[in-house]
Amino acid sequence: MTEPVVNPIHPDYYLSKSIDGVSCWNAIESSVGQKGFEDYCVGCITKYLFRFREKNGVLDLQKAQNYLRFLIESYSRKGQGDV
Repeated sequence: MTEPVVNPIHPDYYLSKSIDGVSCWNAIESSVGQKGFEDYCVGCITKYLFRFREKNGVLDLQKAQNYLRFLIESYSRKGQGDV
């Protein structure tokens, strides 16, 4: 039997799995607040940009891009999308 293919950029295990339908990303943002979530995203982006040449190449760049998307979405919700 073959293992199911896992999307390394947006894996299913981060999707909503709790009884009340809260996603991992919403749980993180709820626990640390919007600014904390944005800071978390900046940290993850930085991590992936620092290591992409020595570790996972394009995959790490795609992961950084994913966190950048989360950051843009969160920042835009504050009405600060156009500065």
